[in-house]
Amino acid sequence: MSAESKAAEMPAYGRNVEDYCIGRLLGRGSFGDVYEAKCRNTGKAVAIKMIRKEILQTKTMLEHVVREVEIHCQLRHPHVVELYEYFEDVSRVYLVTELCEKGELLTLLRQRGSLDIEAARTYFAQLVSGVQYLHSHCILHRDLKLSNLLLTADNNLKIADFGLAAAVHSADPERRTICGTPNYMSPEIVSQEPYSLAADVWALGITLFTFITGTPPFQV
Repeated sequence: MSAESKAAEMPAYGRNVEDYCIGRLLGRGSFGDVYEAKCRNTGKAVAIKMIRKEILQTKTMLEHVVREVEIHCQLRHPHVVELYEYFEDVSRVYLVTELCEKGELLTLLRQRGSLDIEAARTYFAQLVSGVQYLHSHCILHRDLKLSNLLLTADNNLKIADFGLAAAVHSADPERRTICGTPNYMSPEIVSQEPYSLAADVWALGITLFTFITGTPPFQV
């Protein structure tokens, strides 16, 4: 086999944690930690979410991770964080994603107190574009909030974290699961009534209000 053929068969991104130079910790979550890293194959900077298998003992927790991968790997949009690769070893599941160098929009808001009208307009337009794309593919995010909105080096907003996302192909009277972040939950979710893509639209309104004022309209 020629060197060219071997190179063509190599994955663009590594499929083992040893294929990456692990850097600084970017954040911690209930399921695991996120690190900045560099792919040895490509030299490209990425983010790696490392999910500890020891906390995936229940069927529900495992379903969260499986759903996140199944949904996220299908998505390609300028305002949605791209999932490059995923793999696992004996102790962890790894999700390799696009790196958003400036981190959470929540951090920027805390630094500034609130966003000026022009910044709020720009970020909100990008957010709406991303949500429209998700909804056009019948994907309900269910956890839109400032800490799940990331910024790239050139200040592009990216929607992240699809652990609570769900495929919504029709009205489902059984879709009553309470999930998400209380300050951003729509009334129908809080009331355990059937809900649809409109639940994300409610979260958009909460987010815009928070952009401009610095705090959500409802404190829970």
